[in-house]
Amino acid sequence: MESVRNYFSRSILSGEMNVAVTDLVALKREDGETIDDYLIRFKNARSRCCVSLPESEVVKIATMGLGFYMSRKLLNVHIPDLAHLAEKVRQTELMKKEKEKYRSEQRSKSKPLTRKEKVAYVTMESSEEEFDFETKVGLAELKKCPPYVCSLLKKLPSSEKSNESKLRSGKKYSFDISKSDKIFYVLLKDK
Repeated sequence: MESVRNYFSRSILSGEMNVAVTDLVALKREDGETIDDYLIRFKNARSRCCVSLPESEVVKIATMGLGFYMSRKLLNVHIPDLAHLAEKVRQTELMKKEKEKYRSEQRSKSKPLTRKEKVAYVTMESSEEEFDFETKVGLAELKKCPPYVCSLLKKLPSSEKSNESKLRSGKKYSFDISKSDKIFYVLLKDK
């Protein structure tokens, strides 16, 4: 029992455990540190402080260590104890996150030309009950590139653009349809 008293008196009287009020004021919340971890550190330091402080002053000192943003938000708010301080800090941090999320959503909505992924797909329709899954489908990827000039794609002569050619085929093309396979292979080869 005597050794416990000696150890206790040595640790208390030696001053190595004592913390001054200025040390409490110097305690700051670290980046990424939760409010609970900060308050545990603060309470541990406060328990080693020999000066008795009222709870309202302890709360003010703890608030100063939270950082500029949080101190400014809690400046004129009455907080009776450290538990209420922790709750107010959690509420303020939650409101800040929600506000940032709302602003980022508003920014993304306000951009008139937001880039969205374009998806192209192929559908297969048939009036027959059985589908022929052996059907071949040719697909090509569209890329944004400078304009390509193909030698097989030439403008129709003005004589072929007459009303008679429109009436005969029903559709008008700026290239010879019979050469479509050749055009496809030339484009594929020049890729």
